[in-house]
Amino acid sequence: MLLLAAALAFAPARTLFAAPEAAKPSPAAKPDVPDISDSPLLAPGIAPGIVTEEVKPVAPEPAKPAAPDIPDSPLLTPGIAPGLVSEETKPARPATDAPPVAPVTPPAQKPAAAAGPVNPLRLLFEAQLPNFSRRSYDDAVSGLFTAFETRTGRALKPGRAGSVGLKIYTESGPGIATPKNLVRAAIRALERRGFERGRIYIVDLSERTLRESGYLAPLRVDGGGVETFEGCPVLALDTGKYYSRRWFYENPLPSREIFAKQGDFAAERMLSDKQSMLPASLFLQMDFWLNLAVALDSPALGVSGALGNATIWNISNQRRFLDNPANAQKVAIEVAAIPEFQRSLVFHVLALERYQFVGGPKFDANHCVSEPRLWLSANPLVLDFLMLGRINNARERKGFPRIEPEPEMFVRGNTPPILLGSCRPSEIELVTLKPPAATAAARK
Repeated sequence: MLLLAAALAFAPARTLFAAPEAAKPSPAAKPDVPDISDSPLLAPGIAPGIVTEEVKPVAPEPAKPAAPDIPDSPLLTPGIAPGLVSEETKPARPATDAPPVAPVTPPAQKPAAAAGPVNPLRLLFEAQLPNFSRRSYDDAVSGLFTAFETRTGRALKPGRAGSVGLKIYTESGPGIATPKNLVRAAIRALERRGFERGRIYIVDLSERTLRESGYLAPLRVDGGGVETFEGCPVLALDTGKYYSRRWFYENPLPSREIFAKQGDFAAERMLSDKQSMLPASLFLQMDFWLNLAVALDSPALGVSGALGNATIWNISNQRRFLDNPANAQKVAIEVAAIPEFQRSLVFHVLALERYQFVGGPKFDANHCVSEPRLWLSANPLVLDFLMLGRINNARERKGFPRIEPEPEMFVRGNTPPILLGSCRPSEIELVTLKPPAATAAARK
């Protein structure tokens, strides 16, 4: 029965959903606000349907909200000013949790800042882009980053290491890679928060595709040290320099290729083939990292987007998973659930400047769609679930079959003890950002 209920709850989405409706007031006692300070990214104790930023104390007169309770951590800097992005962020719905006898605060007088931090997995931020220029991405990324900090209480500030990672996607080549203007905008937003450009690392799997996509020079210069993209060091994981032998994901069976090679049954070879090295440089040597992804259809994952870029396209020896959808989705979920991995990955940014609905992960320009939209969430499953609906809609319009059945990762990824985030619209709050008035007027 539990499996049937979970399957029914995850019907594919066709279009971007709106924010959930406001909950009706209950005569019963108001539930306490859950304490999520011990886990900035995961707070499984939050009760379904409760949006913590809208819970108000009962008082005869509206009281000034208390400052957010920010966990004591080098990565969580207190002092985010209330109302910092009040002109850009709209509340998803008015607060209605107070008893009917309590005075109702007019929307115009409602404080822009929440009374406490919100579970990031319940939030989806969206920014519309006038175009794909540097300025458009700068405005959108600045608004998204600030809105995330304000609503969740987690500041993107330097910690002990003073460094941050940006995981990008270039596996499909220059045709559908993480947009450079998105990367530039993220770099500038982090610089404004105190990071030095030389301590902002751009990371991806393949040195070859990094060169093809323009993040590295076409030819390597010997003796030049770590190569850079506009002053930021670029780390190619397949060079082997940034993995750790102590951190790996092990699959019970070696790949089929090892059995196809005659005379290659050495124990050491078979053991190494079962192991996939994890990007320890990202989650152990940096204060935190951000995932800047794009979306494509995928035979292995159904949708290769936020989750795939953070996991499958971030580990060694990943080719052995790509021919087996059940295995690939299992690996993606289990790698994403590693505690050290979760704690260091703050959020995912998904660019819709170009996404592909047929033929992925190999680039095919004839089967791509573009939308002037940018999404940000700490929940990778809701981003990929939304893209599944868009990809299926595009496939139907062009006469291709839908991706069916629905990939199991959307259920597996939110089934205890693994809780990467829900895909149910009723459990996600959509926060739509408006461009600054001055910027919008300048573009007219």
